[in-house]
Amino acid sequence: ANTEHDWLYQTARSGMTKFELPIQTNGLYEFTLHFAELEHLAAGQRIFDVQIEDSLVLNDFDIYAESASFSALAKKAKVKINDNQLDIVFLSKTGEPCIAGIEVASTTPDLPSWIGRTDDQQLTPTCFQLDQNYPNPFNMETRIAFQLPVAAKVTLEVYNLLGQKQQTLVNQEMTTGFHSINWDGRDLNGAAVTSGFYLYKIQITPKDGQMTSFQQVRKMLLLK
Repeated sequence: ANTEHDWLYQTARSGMTKFELPIQTNGLYEFTLHFAELEHLAAGQRIFDVQIEDSLVLNDFDIYAESASFSALAKKAKVKINDNQLDIVFLSKTGEPCIAGIEVASTTPDLPSWIGRTDDQQLTPTCFQLDQNYPNPFNMETRIAFQLPVAAKVTLEVYNLLGQKQQTLVNQEMTTGFHSINWDGRDLNGAAVTSGFYLYKIQITPKDGQMTSFQQVRKMLLLK
């Protein structure tokens, strides 16, 4: 709701702490931060601060409290850049910070501008990360996203709470960038699993020992 550009708000990055973007020319820039609450259905479940360079532009920010769920929300700020690099820092208060898009526009003619969805590979990840699945809870299908700052061997598996493997979603070499895969709620035999909590586990082994191996487990809820 509240936008003619649905594509920009249909997905979001979550759980991040910082974005960095090279800026060719220093100066005063206007930033538009695009948000949509795609997970929570009440206020107070996701609260965070946003700092651009050394300026606090959003304090105790609660997307749902301002626009409810599945509704576009844009916040603007003007910040001066002096070091040829844009730094946007996210500080969690409750839950995980999230953002759907970042728009940068110069306030001086002929200076560069930039806009991008934050789940595009226009932004290069700076760390390994496994996101919370979306939607969650879900009914038979959900999307799991993760990010790789370097090429790596990736294994992504689903387990029940007894530790029994239900499905292998990824088991291959993957390139640098943002990735996602859907799980259709079926086990290794192709049968639909029952309602309940499930765990999804990622194991990342960077190629050529470029970084330390990474492992993370998250919980998701299937409701039929």
